[in-house]
Amino acid sequence: MAKGSTAAVARAQQFARNKQWFLQMDVRKYFDSIDHAVLKERLRRFFGDAALLRLFDRIIDSYQTAPGKGLPIGSLTSQHFANFYLMPMDRMVKEELRLPYVRYMDDFVCWADDRDVLKAGRKQVEQFAAESL
Repeated sequence: MAKGSTAAVARAQQFARNKQWFLQMDVRKYFDSIDHAVLKERLRRFFGDAALLRLFDRIIDSYQTAPGKGLPIGSLTSQHFANFYLMPMDRMVKEELRLPYVRYMDDFVCWADDRDVLKAGRKQVEQFAAESL
């Protein structure tokens, strides 16, 4: 079974063959915009080990592009944190919008047979990002 980017490409190709329209989006200045408090709160809901959470806090707090924001680009932990940070958006797109969806870091694509469905989905994603990220 293929994993990672190979699996994502195969999945994207399958969706592209079966759907008429696609919407590609990305989060502007994603790593710079990650909110430390939001990330830490989500980590606390997912992990219970106090020592691990203290380590996460130290890593997150070690870098800022603005007060309380940002993750360094290229750090392995940053890649994991960045993927983890957008998990609620993944869930919203898949479960509420019910759109075929592939994401790599902050770039993602949705497919539909109706262009208006994608336009409405874009508005919902933008609203979710503004309220939750």
